[in-house]
Amino acid sequence: MFTILIAVAAGCGIALVTSRDLGPVWGAVCGIGAVLVVQLLIGLVVRRKVNRINSSMQQVMLETQNKLNRRVQMFQQRPGGNVKAMQQLLEKEQFAAIRKALEISCEADRYALWSPLLKKQFSTVRMMLHFQLKEFDRVDALMPRCMFLDARSVAVKLARMYMKKDPKLDDFYRKKGAKFKGEDLALVASAYAWMLVHQERSDEALKVLVNAKKNTDHPVVLKNWELLANGKSRNYSNAGLGDAWYALYLEAPKVRQERVRQGRPF
Repeated sequence: MFTILIAVAAGCGIALVTSRDLGPVWGAVCGIGAVLVVQLLIGLVVRRKVNRINSSMQQVMLETQNKLNRRVQMFQQRPGGNVKAMQQLLEKEQFAAIRKALEISCEADRYALWSPLLKKQFSTVRMMLHFQLKEFDRVDALMPRCMFLDARSVAVKLARMYMKKDPKLDDFYRKKGAKFKGEDLALVASAYAWMLVHQERSDEALKVLVNAKKNTDHPVVLKNWELLANGKSRNYSNAGLGDAWYALYLEAPKVRQERVRQGRPF
């Protein structure tokens, strides 16, 4: 890493100079201090550059989301429109924005050698964007280089493992998914329990929700726990999670003909 190399080089230089004038003890102290200061300064510069890239990506997403919302509102004010055509238009514009965000993310590659975790961070961002585009081959290629620290990325990983019938699905949930709380846990636990139900493992799904109830009081978790506890696994539903659930592409939303569901948040 360039940052470490430059910091160590600067520290060694300072240590040699100060050792000659102030003695070896002060030389070592000043050298270590120089390493830390140089690392801090370079880190601040790189972080500022990366934040600008993130801001540009978020701006593209926000502008597109606002545009999609306006289109939906206009469509809803004109009854009798073609719902399917409108959905296709929304998806086309959404996908175009995601591809633009992917292009912007490539600007971060130049800083990858300056920050140890930056490459993993942007690999995770790109993996999530490719998932939204349903480009699952690229998603799978990026997965080994990703960091699964937030609920959405963990949920996407679980979804891909379920789609591919990965035998390590249960281990991954226990390692990454069960640690969340609140709404994050509601999404991950509800998605995982849904997978277990569809694998005809309702008893295990019930245990997952029983444990989840200790750290979240989300109504979807409570409702599905009640259904499973009463042997009504066929009625299990994550529809209450909204777009956060449907964005995993495990289940298609039920869309009424008289309205169009607003575009999924990025």
